[in-house]
Amino acid sequence: VGNLIAGLLILVTRPFKKGDVIACGEVKGRVRQVGWSFTTVDTVDGSVVSIPNKGINEKQTSNQTAGLFRNLSLKIPVRFPLDFNKHEELLSNLEEMVQKSDICDLGKAPSAHLKLDLSTRVPLPILTIKLSVKNKGTVDGDRIQSHVTLAVVRFLQE
Repeated sequence: VGNLIAGLLILVTRPFKKGDVIACGEVKGRVRQVGWSFTTVDTVDGSVVSIPNKGINEKQTSNQTAGLFRNLSLKIPVRFPLDFNKHEELLSNLEEMVQKSDICDLGKAPSAHLKLDLSTRVPLPILTIKLSVKNKGTVDGDRIQSHVTLAVVRFLQE
């Protein structure tokens, strides 16, 4: 009965719909179907998960395709020598790459900083890049992060 009432609440309030990318607890993916008792999600790892609607209403659920902007923070371990005086060139290249891409549009200019991660046995430099992208509503944030991470790694290897 609880799942049925929760399903009715989801169908009436529409916090998400078929095709939206949501995150609920450990599950993240694209909504395949919203039913009376369960919501079915195609996860980023390719599996299909049915989430009881009562669980969706009891947990914090984020709809990653609903907002105007999506803020992304990418942390990239740097395991090779890096001349960080090139950060302006890196950010310029990132802006150019995103503008040419059909994946997303920048909301504002990206920023980057290099910091030493002391939580590991051997301190590891971490490059953090912050992006604000315009939300086109259908692109998964993981896909954007993968695309940008690959561009950064290619730039750093040059």
